[in-house]
Amino acid sequence: MKNITFTLVTMIIVGLCIAIGYLALSWMRNPADYINQDSTQIGDLINIQTDDTANSDLVEPPASPLVSNEPTPTAPVVADGKNATLIANLQKALSANMVLKVGSRGDSVKAVQEFLNLYFKTTTRADGDFGKGTETNYKKFQAAEKLPQTGQVGTQGFTRMIEWLQNN
Repeated sequence: MKNITFTLVTMIIVGLCIAIGYLALSWMRNPADYINQDSTQIGDLINIQTDDTANSDLVEPPASPLVSNEPTPTAPVVADGKNATLIANLQKALSANMVLKVGSRGDSVKAVQEFLNLYFKTTTRADGDFGKGTETNYKKFQAAEKLPQTGQVGTQGFTRMIEWLQNN
């Protein structure tokens, strides 16, 4: 009887340890939030697509996301004024040919969220996590700017955001 009780108590303790470990890991922030590289945040490298397709579910990063043989799609924007940092962050994502969608994380997502707050005059927290709320707001932006409503931020979206910031 003592062996059965000991076994059950041990199983319960192990189960609780596993549950607590799982919760601890699921609540941890993305390590990329704490790592800063010179040219790109590691979080920006998550969910990079090299093309602007809207229906692709598979995301394949380029061979070397930090070094590209492709020409920059647009000339770099010289940002000055009140939105200079935001424009520079959006330009970085545009130059890297990023496509952001639900599940993407990093500084580029945070820049898009900050832009949407300016555009819609809201104060939603920019957390760098592209969730359903960001997708919904971005689709509203796409509709207002007469862009295809894919919910994915690509070349057209980054370009339109930069243009809007420069003109407003």
